[in-house]
Amino acid sequence: MARGEVSHYDDDLPDRLRTGMERAFQAHASIFVMVNLFLIAIWAAAGAGYFWPIWPILGWGLGVGIHAWATYNIRR
Repeated sequence: MARGEVSHYDDDLPDRLRTGMERAFQAHASIFVMVNLFLIAIWAAAGAGYFWPIWPILGWGLGVGIHAWATYNIRR
C-alpha cells in the first residue's frame, strides 16, 4: 500500500491517544538521556579511555528515533 492509502487510518485517533503516545515518547527520551549521561559519567570516572558508551547510545538511540518517528509522523 502506498502512504496515501493508509493515511486515513490514523485520522480518527482520539486526542487522548495522541497525547498518551507523546507522553510515552517523552518518558522514553528522558530516560534515554539520563541513563546515557550516567554511562558517560561511569566512563569518565573509569579513566576516559575508549568511549564505550557510544554503543548503547547508538543502539538505544535508534530505538528512540523509531519511537519518535512512530509518535510524530502520524498525520494530524
